[in-house]
Amino acid sequence: MVKPLEAGFKEMRMEAFPVSTDAVVKKNDKTGVRVLMSIVAAIFMPAMLFAQENANNNLGELSSLPYLQGYHESTGKSGVTVYDETAFHPGLNLYCSGHRPEAGIMDMRGNILHRWTRNIDDLWEGGKARHQKHWRRVYLYENGDLLAIWEQLGVIKLDKDSNLLWAKRNEAHHQVTVSGDDKVYVLTQHLKSGKAISKKRPVLDNYITVLTSDGRFIKEYSLSEAFQQSPYAHFLDQENGQTDFFHTNSLQLFDGSLSHISPLFKKGNVLVAIRNLDTVAIIDLENNEVVWAEDGKENGLWKKMHDATLLPDGHILLFDNLGNSGAHGRSRVLEYDLFNKEIIWKYDGDEGRSFDTETCGTSQRLSNGNTLITESEKGRAFEVTNEGNIVWEFYNPYRTGNENRLVATLFHLHRFEPEYLGWLNDRKPEISKTGEK
Repeated sequence: MVKPLEAGFKEMRMEAFPVSTDAVVKKNDKTGVRVLMSIVAAIFMPAMLFAQENANNNLGELSSLPYLQGYHESTGKSGVTVYDETAFHPGLNLYCSGHRPEAGIMDMRGNILHRWTRNIDDLWEGGKARHQKHWRRVYLYENGDLLAIWEQLGVIKLDKDSNLLWAKRNEAHHQVTVSGDDKVYVLTQHLKSGKAISKKRPVLDNYITVLTSDGRFIKEYSLSEAFQQSPYAHFLDQENGQTDFFHTNSLQLFDGSLSHISPLFKKGNVLVAIRNLDTVAIIDLENNEVVWAEDGKENGLWKKMHDATLLPDGHILLFDNLGNSGAHGRSRVLEYDLFNKEIIWKYDGDEGRSFDTETCGTSQRLSNGNTLITESEKGRAFEVTNEGNIVWEFYNPYRTGNENRLVATLFHLHRFEPEYLGWLNDRKPEISKTGEK
């Protein structure tokens, strides 16, 4: 049991034993890491073994450890540090930061135009005990309404003035999106007996849960069942040693506009990234069946990836967290041709600057061909050209941890066309610079 704890410490979570989100370990401090892992093993192993032995009686006790509010000490960089208006794609930037439960819209200069925030205090009984310090992901409606995920707890909907419209406790995690008919699709999970997928321990099965526009439950689709009743059932045969067997971290719902390229892209199918299986998959929700999947580890393509996105040409854009073996860090962003099974574009860092985030991370292909990348653990977002030149760069100015020494995690930064947020046109910046009142 110690090996999977070491391998997946940052991404595993256990509800009964929350850890301080202010903790930080320098990656080059091997002695400190060994000591820390010994402490973690001593605390968690008895509980994990007990949970396994009593799985049928108490499957709800075991979950996974929260993401940290911050991972790295501040380097002093803050706000927009690269601004090449001749080359970047102009727009408005939606961010979600680890310093508090908040999302905001900022312009290309880093000026805040609007913010949403909501404390967890009166939302769910027992919710304040964990994951209360920040949101994991948000979804912005054109009218200013906002969906926000409290990781492992649930999803809420706010209006543009941060008034609560509804809250749903459903173990939501990682990503939420909305269909053309205004249904809400969100990743959720439930712990169940490992016998369902031939495992000896309890496992967290992942689900795609569908809600009405006002938060009422409609249906859920099990990922384990989608694999089991497909030609890709053998993907479940691998043994990663983790209760968090899947760790699905991205969800894209197809609108059918690319179905002329392939029936894989028909309306209602979804694209998911499953971190702990190193797998990207397309699921036909109508039949709850995996219709395409690629194991990146088996084929040496990617490792522990996030944020799979279908591009207009039928390729997949992917944030590959740990698949880079080059000299500029462990992370990279890939464009993958799933029909020819080849990587046709990548960004893997540049000279003098490490590109590395073990957890989280997002990428967005912009309409001018540039790619917007979020390097979450370092609190950094940047835009690169097709040639890999950085034309816009932003460092999260918010701080967290003891004495505010850590840069707050930047979970997500997404760029919108200005016309998408027309209600912002008459608003002046709330604060002159991100993080400065």
